[in-house]
Amino acid sequence: MAQACEQASAGLLPFVDATSAARDMDAIRAALGEGKLTYLGWGYGSFLGELYAHLFPARVRALALDGVANPALNVGDQLVGRAAGFEANLQAFLADCRSVAVCAFGQAGDPGARLTALMGRLDQSPLRVGSRTLGRRLAIAGLIVGVDPRRWRNLDAALNDAAAGDGQALLGLADLDYGRRADGSYSYRPESTTAIACLDQAAPSDISYYDRLGPALAHASPLFGPAFQYAPLDCSFWPVKAKSAAAPLSVEGAPPILLVAATQDPSWPYAWGQAANAQLAGSVLLTRNGYGALSYFRSLCVRLAVDAYLTQLGVPAHGTVCESDYPA
Repeated sequence: MAQACEQASAGLLPFVDATSAARDMDAIRAALGEGKLTYLGWGYGSFLGELYAHLFPARVRALALDGVANPALNVGDQLVGRAAGFEANLQAFLADCRSVAVCAFGQAGDPGARLTALMGRLDQSPLRVGSRTLGRRLAIAGLIVGVDPRRWRNLDAALNDAAAGDGQALLGLADLDYGRRADGSYSYRPESTTAIACLDQAAPSDISYYDRLGPALAHASPLFGPAFQYAPLDCSFWPVKAKSAAAPLSVEGAPPILLVAATQDPSWPYAWGQAANAQLAGSVLLTRNGYGALSYFRSLCVRLAVDAYLTQLGVPAHGTVCESDYPA
């Protein structure tokens, strides 16, 4: 993949980092004739917003950042945080499955024990799905998508089918994670994510660094931890070296920035939002109580607060907590 990206996009690869993107955002602002930037960023977009405020604090009108990055976090702590986050969401799904009659996966035994048994069987004998194969790696990709509360019923059906020998639905969830289209082609999301991540932060190239993460990752999640453990090693082969290292960002001179973090966000853990709130002077943290990544489309309370901030510059009171609009 690294060689293919270099051959196809050698001139572009050095400029897909967050700092370059933040400068592009400022160029767009200027081209539109806007004196200051009004911005709503989700997930990785929150990191772009943080960098923009760091580079151009006087050009910020309003930044609402949903799913907050902690720019001071090293690679290992990011992996452990996300493993723990997905484990918490998985355990919430399993608890729900134990408690509701509509969860088919919980009708033939404890769903946690059944999931462990299913993963063991996939290790020994992956399921054939047409011309494709469903093993542990793709099953975990399906779980990453399926532990979102809005997909719990889909995950229930997919796991129940897989336990019965039919892996099609679970493979379908995995395809969503990998960006696989109906015609069998894939989006460029995995490649672009790697290209961006490898420039944004220097990842250790020594495999022993990741070996040492094993116990912490396994403790955070026996399922997701080992699956995440060596992912950043891709950057060791990347043709363009990282431009920056993890470090706190100063936004001195910027107006109040609104940070939105969910207590059980698997991808952007709540602790990251709290840390960013402490780093970014004058920022305000709005909390959503619930599971699932990002918050704007999961809570009317959050949407109203964010919209009011972006349109009228009114920030919610410190300590404001919004509930989710769905059971989770």
